[in-house]
Amino acid sequence: MKKFCPKCNTEHNIESFTKDKTTSDGFYYMCKTCKRAESNKRYKMNASQQQYIKENTRNRREFHRKVVNGIKTSLGCMLCGENSHPSVLEFHHKFDNKDIGISQNVTLNLQKVFAEIQKCVCLCANCHRKVHANILDVSTVEVVTQQAISDSLKKQGIDDINSIVYSSRRKPTTKCWMYNAELKHQCKVSNEHVSEFLEKGYVLGIKPRI
Repeated sequence: MKKFCPKCNTEHNIESFTKDKTTSDGFYYMCKTCKRAESNKRYKMNASQQQYIKENTRNRREFHRKVVNGIKTSLGCMLCGENSHPSVLEFHHKFDNKDIGISQNVTLNLQKVFAEIQKCVCLCANCHRKVHANILDVSTVEVVTQQAISDSLKKQGIDDINSIVYSSRRKPTTKCWMYNAELKHQCKVSNEHVSEFLEKGYVLGIKPRI
């Protein structure tokens, strides 16, 4: 018994195909060699995708941290005026309304980070410790305003808070569904291979429902 492989466009002995209970003849539509090659290709694509996500997350974290650090130095310490470097400045929640830790959640959507900053006052590390030791008082210090954040963003070249785009999405898909009525098979095909599958009798779309 022989079976045609649409991938390599060759007829093989049935032993060259793996079993598949979901098909009409009980065997996978591609021969073992083509199936193995596709699996290896898919593995490499997935590895590339994971690397993209990793780099995207790292770039977003660095960008968000740069924006938040810019806000810190723009505000300076609201008690003593220290603003020599963002590493010595911290956000202190004036009231008991903390939802997230700003420094620990810098990879979040910046709108959420900005909302949390507006519950805080900006203090240098020295003044911050004194506030927690009840040596200094921030009761008369106003929390950070949205206007202050907007002004800082403009200094950083960002005209509007809403203009910042956040993206943790994966790369856009480059595949489409194709179906072969004769083989009773449908699969996702990379855009660069669509013409190849069209020549083999496939059409764009999925198996029509009866």
